[in-house]
Amino acid sequence: MFPSGVTFVPASSKNPIRYLVTLNKQDKVIKLKEQLINCIGQDAPKNIALAEVLDSHIARILVSRNCCIVKVRCCIYMH
Repeated sequence: MFPSGVTFVPASSKNPIRYLVTLNKQDKVIKLKEQLINCIGQDAPKNIALAEVLDSHIARILVSRNCCIVKVRCCIYMH
């Protein structure tokens, strides 16, 4: 298991929030999404898009629930 910092960027004018989640390299992206929703709590939006970010640019949108975490370098979450 390894800790990973993720950033949640709300669609509203609120500032981005950084969360720390703990995952296995074999975990799927859906597990990362579930942990993020748990961290956000009751204010979690119903629809969250996950994206991999490299050099301050969105490299790809993570749509596959079967994609392993080890393939994802840095994530930013947008509602």
